[in-house]
Amino acid sequence: MIDYPTLAESGMLADQGSLTDRGIGDILYQLWAERFTGLIHVHHEPSQLWIVVEEGGLNSVCLEDPDFRLGECLLRNNFISAADYESASKIATRTGRQLGQVLIEQGALAPEDLLDVLKLQVVEIFSETLNWIHGTYSIYLFEESVQGITPLQLETPAILFQASRRMYRWSMIRRAIPDLERIPVFLANDAWPLVATQLSPEENHLVTLCNGRFKISTVCEMSYLSSFETMRTIWILKTLDILQLSTTRLSSTASGFSQKEEPVKEPPDEYKEFMLQDLVQKYNEIYQQIVEPIVEEVGDRATTFIEECLAPIRDSMPERMKDVTLSQYGEIDFEHLYRNFSGLDYERTMREMSILLEDIFYALIYHIEDILPPEKAAEIRDKILKHHRQLN
Repeated sequence: MIDYPTLAESGMLADQGSLTDRGIGDILYQLWAERFTGLIHVHHEPSQLWIVVEEGGLNSVCLEDPDFRLGECLLRNNFISAADYESASKIATRTGRQLGQVLIEQGALAPEDLLDVLKLQVVEIFSETLNWIHGTYSIYLFEESVQGITPLQLETPAILFQASRRMYRWSMIRRAIPDLERIPVFLANDAWPLVATQLSPEENHLVTLCNGRFKISTVCEMSYLSSFETMRTIWILKTLDILQLSTTRLSSTASGFSQKEEPVKEPPDEYKEFMLQDLVQKYNEIYQQIVEPIVEEVGDRATTFIEECLAPIRDSMPERMKDVTLSQYGEIDFEHLYRNFSGLDYERTMREMSILLEDIFYALIYHIEDILPPEKAAEIRDKILKHHRQLN
């Protein structure tokens, strides 16, 4: 067992403050960005949280709360039975050995599962502590790595993003995002690759909406997540500096998305319209895979369903959706769409048209269960999402 209070005494106090002013997520992200090595102590009556950080990564996390010990985590997540836990706990207490090692020796836990369980335990701990808004924190700087521990070597942004899905404090979200009229803008940074692989399709769609064109209130209306989940996701992405909140709407070419995308290579003038037609055709092929089984199942009701799906997009981008419809064959007429982008240069047209076509795709795919039987809808959605990932 690590003696955390003694460990703190061996370090140099670098910072301290109140959780009322600064949340645990903000603290951890800053230390990760600075590649800090040291110890964080958080006192939240009656709990104590200790975090050993090496170059910003999480090496050891301990919450002094009986409900967040390893054994309880194993039980909650169905890795062991209650009988296994009771037996191993008695041996561990009597011998002073680690519970995990006892469970492995008893055959109740596979050795290869131990690291996954420790990671899960860390996520559970931060799922609880990210909600703390009262208490104090102290940060101690170390010149060298802490000896005598088996480092978890967990990337802080990835763990914080996973844990944030269980954050429930609206007051904390509003403290960080007091103005729904702000405009979220995506920024590529070192944390983004660690988070991008964890995004659900709904979360991925939300990120595409944070392109500098929509206010947060509009993003909440267009998102397939609930308003609370949308705000919570914006909150953690802002905490991780993946989003910034602007007071002015940005053009597509000025949007932060240009930081993570390669610049559009302009083809010769005579091929520009052809390239845009090709883009629309690729999306039409995907739309057809969604619309055709709907028409087969419900006939003329498909038209009403399609229009209901497109209504939020029409409301948010009326100038881009003028005279644009999706036929019962799952096709958008290119000429009608192209007219709505007149006056824009090729790069901006390509980017804005791509965003619009993507929004239409998500509008269809995530309402498909409203009109098809659940099993059939799930089968079609899984197949089409796979195709869509290959397109991107």
